Amino acid sequence: MNFRKARLVSGLVLALPALAGAHDNHADPVEYRHAGFYLIGWHFQPMAEMIKGEKPMDAKAFATHASAVANVAPLLAEGFANGPHKGKTDAKPEIWKNYADFSKKMQSFETESARLAQVAQNGDAALLKDQFMKTAQSCKSCHDDYRKD
Repeated sequence: MNFRKARLVSGLVLALPALAGAHDNHADPVEYRHAGFYLIGWHFQPMAEMIKGEKPMDAKAFATHASAVANVAPLLAEGFANGPHKGKTDAKPEIWKNYADFSKKMQSFETESARLAQVAQNGDAALLKDQFMKTAQSCKSCHDDYRKD
């Protein structure tokens, strides 16, 4: 495990008790979602810039970002459970009217982001762009139907 991954893993391990305690104390699910999506965006943006050629491709950095997205993606759905929730949110009420479809799209994002992390680890540049686009499209499909503009 490289140093950056070790830091990420150790940070998550150290944060777990606090996160578990927050869950027990009924932390704000909207804040939870915002935090998760902020992390996704933080890691997704540099990958998009590399794919578009706006930044030089750095396979190691790309793999680190892809791994982070794959690790956060499965956590996102928890922030929508038992909703809708009050607060400042871009989530449409349709999420809870069609929760099965929403859940299917969230699962697709989890699956595609896990595949992206795997492809990034393998270092196949030809497959990388294709898988990045599949991952981005799975993210967008949820936004198209369930996120306010």
